[in-house]
Amino acid sequence: MLRKPNLICVDVDYRESIAVAAGVLFHAWGDEVPAKEATVTIREVQPYQPGQFFRRELPCLVRVLDALGTRPDTVIIDGYVWLGSTDRPGLGAFLFETLSREAAVIGVAKRRFRDWSSSQQTAGNLPPHEDFPSVLARSLTPAATCGECARCFGSTNAVEVFRGRSRSPLYVTAAGMDSSEAAGHIRSMHGKYRIPTLLKRVDRLSRSSTVYHCLF
Repeated sequence: MLRKPNLICVDVDYRESIAVAAGVLFHAWGDEVPAKEATVTIREVQPYQPGQFFRRELPCLVRVLDALGTRPDTVIIDGYVWLGSTDRPGLGAFLFETLSREAAVIGVAKRRFRDWSSSQQTAGNLPPHEDFPSVLARSLTPAATCGECARCFGSTNAVEVFRGRSRSPLYVTAAGMDSSEAAGHIRSMHGKYRIPTLLKRVDRLSRSSTVYHCLF
């Protein structure tokens, strides 16, 4: 019997002095109801550093993945894996490395990323990571990989996904699978509106919860 894939949506909500990370486990892209979910309250949150948002959010994502107690095959985050089309790592790329490249990471963003190399408008996005640790930055650049970058990291260009009757796309990037494959998965997720049902669920969990709990 084939093992069911472990697919996990994660999200983080920030309060005045804490963060609440939520995770939803499911096994098929068309699932409407989660198999398991968890939230974790993080009371020691890293301060926001412009251009280094991953330093704040990555520890929260790791905590809730640990709380679910299930080894993920694919993790879906709210945001980008790659920033723009220049192979610059986003939050998802750092999570991919943190998971030792053993799980694919899909980024689902609601807004188009504005490349700071050509625009100085923030649009809620991050400026270039000028002070990323050089070793880590090199390890995340496809030029430093095995040479099979498309298979290892996927395309760095976001794929637009239109769902339901919405005229506004979701922007999908990925590591560990091709972005076009990742876009197909997001397109097939349950829900007739722009945002898939389980992505809405994990967002609500992070926003409504204040204490750690785990639902089996």
